[in-house]
Amino acid sequence: MSGRLQGLGWGERAVLLAALLVLVSGGLLWGVGSASTRTYTQYIASTDSLGRARQALTEARLGLARLSAREPGLDRNVVLAPLVRAQQAARAALAGQSGLTTLAASQPPAGELAAEFAEFIRALDAFGLAALDADGLGAPGTALRLHRLWSEAERSADRLTERLSATLAGDVARERRLLALVVGLWLLFVVGGALLLLAAIRKDRASRLRLLASEAGQQALLAALGDGVFVVQGGCFVWANPALLTLLGYAQVEDFVGRDPAQVIAPEFLALWHPREHGAEEGLPALPGRCELRLLRRTPADAESGGGDGEVWVELHAVVAPFAGRPALIGVARDIGARRAALSAALARTGSFEPLPVAVDADAGADAHYLRRELYAQVQSNPAIFDFLQAGSLDGLWYWDLERPEHEWMNARFWRVLGYDPATKQHLAAEWQDLIFPEDLALAIDNFRRHCADARHPYDQIVRYRHADGSTVWVRCRGIAIRDAAGRALRMLGAHTDVTGIMRAEEARSAAVALAESERRLRELADSLPQLVWTCRPDGWCDFLSRRWVEYTGQPEAAQLGSGWLEHVYPDDRERLVAAWTAAVAGGHDFSVEFRIRRAADGAWRWFDTRALPLRDAQGRIVRWFGTNTDVQAARETAEALRASEARFRALLDQAADAIYVHDADGRLCDVNHRACETLGLPRATLLTMNVADVDPALPAAGLAFWHTLTPGESLTLRSRHRRGDGSDFPVELSVGAVEIGGERRLLALARDISERERAEAEIHELNASLEQRVAERTAELTAANRELDAFAYAVSHDLRAPLRAMSGFSTALLEDCAGQLDADGRAYLDQIIAGSRRMGELIDGLLALSRSTRGELRRERVDVTAIMARVREELEADEPQRRVHWQVEPDLHVWGDAGMLDAVFANLAGNAWKYTARTADPVIRVQAAEAAAGFLCVCVSDNGAGFDPRHAGKLFLPFQRLHRQDEFPGLGIGLATAQRIVHRHGGTIAASAAPGLGARFCITLPGPQVASEEPES
Repeated sequence: MSGRLQGLGWGERAVLLAALLVLVSGGLLWGVGSASTRTYTQYIASTDSLGRARQALTEARLGLARLSAREPGLDRNVVLAPLVRAQQAARAALAGQSGLTTLAASQPPAGELAAEFAEFIRALDAFGLAALDADGLGAPGTALRLHRLWSEAERSADRLTERLSATLAGDVARERRLLALVVGLWLLFVVGGALLLLAAIRKDRASRLRLLASEAGQQALLAALGDGVFVVQGGCFVWANPALLTLLGYAQVEDFVGRDPAQVIAPEFLALWHPREHGAEEGLPALPGRCELRLLRRTPADAESGGGDGEVWVELHAVVAPFAGRPALIGVARDIGARRAALSAALARTGSFEPLPVAVDADAGADAHYLRRELYAQVQSNPAIFDFLQAGSLDGLWYWDLERPEHEWMNARFWRVLGYDPATKQHLAAEWQDLIFPEDLALAIDNFRRHCADARHPYDQIVRYRHADGSTVWVRCRGIAIRDAAGRALRMLGAHTDVTGIMRAEEARSAAVALAESERRLRELADSLPQLVWTCRPDGWCDFLSRRWVEYTGQPEAAQLGSGWLEHVYPDDRERLVAAWTAAVAGGHDFSVEFRIRRAADGAWRWFDTRALPLRDAQGRIVRWFGTNTDVQAARETAEALRASEARFRALLDQAADAIYVHDADGRLCDVNHRACETLGLPRATLLTMNVADVDPALPAAGLAFWHTLTPGESLTLRSRHRRGDGSDFPVELSVGAVEIGGERRLLALARDISERERAEAEIHELNASLEQRVAERTAELTAANRELDAFAYAVSHDLRAPLRAMSGFSTALLEDCAGQLDADGRAYLDQIIAGSRRMGELIDGLLALSRSTRGELRRERVDVTAIMARVREELEADEPQRRVHWQVEPDLHVWGDAGMLDAVFANLAGNAWKYTARTADPVIRVQAAEAAAGFLCVCVSDNGAGFDPRHAGKLFLPFQRLHRQDEFPGLGIGLATAQRIVHRHGGTIAASAAPGLGARFCITLPGPQVASEEPES
């Protein structure tokens, strides 16, 4: 398990740790909830049982009362049955309480609860004993005694119920506190896991980026190999190169990825595919470094040489190495079907073998092995066995007892071919099975089983044994099963032929072909890469240069092999380059250096990052060096531009008008600009040795608390005081923000000296104080003016009306009493006096309305304009029932303001529309909402009446200003002026538009409820 964890990335480890924390806290939460549920359930069960006991106790008491009264027809046993139920229910409650006592044994209420149960059951038993006294039911005092005992039991039950409720409440409170604690821990683990995951992802990001280039190069190199290559992780195939896909008949890599080994490897070789059990490679197949086995093609139609229909023989080289950042099994499979076919053909061409020479065996005689004696008898009686021995027993003969499979006879040559002394062997099957290669043993056993099941299946294969000196011996192993009359295999006779020389010759030829093919593919791969690729011998002598190198330098490859390539290296870089290369070759370590190479196309010297890795054999010896040169000229130019940019930034920083400080989490100053040095009177070197506390004594306590709260791009502003080098201090305004410099978190503070600003603010504060005094004085003056206006309104309302009433009254009386004495001119004069008095009264009413429109408390509420228009319409039509006016009033039309004031406004506008449409043939009055700014409401009242000249629209809202003659349309000119003042007092506007003879349109815009609540009264 530890091996698997070591193979995981930081992000995956963080995910596992976070999940583990959440699971642990979730388990605690579930455990606490389950315990709380069990406690509550047991309390409820005890309470329920106690209730049933009390109910049965009451039933028993009533029954006993009836029984003591000698009520006829009562059965004593039936009456006493509730008493038995009460005792059973009480004991059931006690049993439930014992479980509670176990759950809360350490709590003081547990013992008290048990005592209460015992007291209740004692009282219940006392009552029961008294009730069972059949003879005493009718005796004097018995009923009283039973009632007393019943009362004691009831009181005990009441105390027990109260104790249960109190104990339940206490336990529930404790469980809730514990549950809250566990939930808090769970939330803490979840948040901690998330933070851990975030930190791990940041830490893992850099390593993943570093792996990206190497992984891409690794896959490109593996894909270009001529042999089949596959990668195994997690128990399945996760990658394969095109050569393996072609070998096994797969069109796309997606068809192969994710397959189980049992779908690719022949069944008899699956025993080799057992997983490793320990270390970082846990779960990966423990294949030997080199083996031969059969792989299954995707379809039988794709089968070619070797392995039979749908199978192919391969030589497999496997190694455990990192792939995509995790341990993986990387295997290289080479098709050896043609080689095995050629070997079989070569063996067939050898013809018949010479007969074994006659010699005296060491194990001949009366005490010879019983299998040898049996074989000798078989040879004498069965000609087929003799022919088989004659044809194939050049390098070893064996005879196997299949009924006793541990016994197997092998002749002396069998062991001599393998380098062992025959005298040391005991003719056991395990002896040769320990020497054969495991994968070849699986093949031999599979063929053995097939041959035993079907004689037509040949037992013939080439296998490998370990020689006594550690070398490999290739043996052609053939055999024949000796069967009984029923065809059951009883014995197995076989012969060995040493084919090591043939196999080694074939291996050498295949290796030469493979080497040539590998060299070709390597050259193709090197030519396809954008880098300049080269290889060297172990001693550092260059033996290959890619086509791109030749094109870049403009000189043939042959002229640059060895050390000729040094001619194209910048002269000043040669000595450093040769010293580094010589040290790498001598030490056998990786090589990395940057130097300049001349480009033949334009003669430019460009910088290259040169890296080389040694390729080692199984013994760790270097067999070749592989190197690449990557053009880094653009990167160097970018770095130089970055350095120039940083220099310009430093210049701008030093020219800033404000002091700039950069510090870390501990408050240490990391950088300052020139203005900071001037402001504090200290050199930059001195400031970089100081802490924030040295410059701003108040900031560490009050300001560094927000270090972990600020994110890059976020800033805040605060005021503080900085201390100069001479000890004096001055006020500053700080603008602080979090930044990342060089991948590290820093705080950047801009400090501005605000001494002059604070002096100006003090002056402004003094001016504001005097301004408030002037405003108070002006308010007092306005208050006095309003009082005078109220007195004037009173005088207008009372003092001026008295003469008018006298004028109007006497004129009317004179007209009524002396009308016969007056001529027509006299009566006309009196009519003019009466009309003037009436108009003067109307003017007084208008002036009072105009004055009241700007005074009084403004109460804002929802005003239904539709309802106002309906009421005004009814009043107007009642005054002039002969008129027919078409009204178009939008439903549910409302505004926000003082209901009384706005009623006067809309009534005035509707009355004007009614008045000025008096001479229109088909009058129409419209009241509807209009579009307004956000937060405002607009209502428009329009008509198709007389209209007016829009050039004189400004006069409409002036008191006593009219645009029509009195004889055309009577009026005072006060209504629109009053409406405008009311609308302005609400913080709104009123606008008019019209055309002569086409009607007029008045639009009132008022604040909505949100805006009205924020605006003061105008």
